[in-house]
Amino acid sequence: NEGRAKIFILRNAHEMTVQAQNALLKVIEEPPNNVYFVLTCENKNQMLTTIRSRCASLATSPVDTESVVMVLEQRLPGRTAEEYEAAASVAGGNIGAALGLMEHEGTDDSYQKAKAVWEAIKAHKELDMLLILSGYQRDKDGFILLLETLRMIIAKELIAAERKSGRGLSALRLAKIIDIIDETIPAAGGNVNMLLLVSLFPARVGRVISSR
Repeated sequence: NEGRAKIFILRNAHEMTVQAQNALLKVIEEPPNNVYFVLTCENKNQMLTTIRSRCASLATSPVDTESVVMVLEQRLPGRTAEEYEAAASVAGGNIGAALGLMEHEGTDDSYQKAKAVWEAIKAHKELDMLLILSGYQRDKDGFILLLETLRMIIAKELIAAERKSGRGLSALRLAKIIDIIDETIPAAGGNVNMLLLVSLFPARVGRVISSR
């Protein structure tokens, strides 16, 4: 209110409908004095040509894993190297996402559920996995969050498994489970039958942990 300029950040602008983008067009074309709009999107080609032609485009790239780990160590000291590396790996170069994963670890419901799924995986209990995940048949966002958290837990185990041999699931099986998670997350974000997806996930993981 007291600054000489106002900046409005419109996050995930690619999710705006055509009607919403057209409604925004006028104010972008003739903005009030000292007013700036920052639109973020995953792919600028998802925005209307009329919007793109009136904006300066700036492409960004994910941060490398080493840099993410460095920030995590500075902001959240006292964790293990495996925890930092797992969060950085899951976040895919997004520092904010990595911080969010580590800050909420162990406290929120998604972590507790993901931990329970992980315990079921280690115990080779496919039915227990299915019972936990069945509560997400009508909750896409919750299911995706649980899978992202589960991926971080398993990534941590994978890093430890690659550094030293020991009991438990092999690094190869852990990597295969992560592949299944990476295939399931984008599927859950699309137009999919959630009942089928939630039922299929533990079955696919079950085949991995029972294979020889």
